Amino acid sequence: MIAGLAKDFERYLSDIPLIIWIIYNSGSMSCGGGYTMASIGGSMKCFPCSRWTELKECVIYHAELAAFFEAPTIFRLLNSINDIDGMNVAVDKGGKRYEEAKYVKHKMNGLYSSGFTPLTKHLKYIKVRVKHILPNLSKKFSMFL
Repeated sequence: MIAGLAKDFERYLSDIPLIIWIIYNSGSMSCGGGYTMASIGGSMKCFPCSRWTELKECVIYHAELAAFFEAPTIFRLLNSINDIDGMNVAVDKGGKRYEEAKYVKHKMNGLYSSGFTPLTKHLKYIKVRVKHILPNLSKKFSMFL
């Protein structure tokens, strides 16, 4: 059954030229709500963790999967951390996909969730812009304010 699943997965991936992950890494991801699994005494157990820990494990797993299946995958962080805003696995067909997956694992284990969601940055920008033009809007559109 596992071999059949792997073949189906490989066939599915052959139809997808590129997988793009957008990794939500704002500071709120350090809150609880995630789960991690560990083998204890020969059985798998779930343990609570931060949402960021859960997401890191998920990204690492999918980086390893991308390397194994040679599935071109881009991982993009919403917030750059330590000048890292993205990582690739199997995008360039140079045969370094396993090294790229190890790089993703190494970097993800060293990263942390931080900052605001970029949406906040854009909303703050819009707020400043609207404040700047608000006096003119108030005169022209006072019936709507």
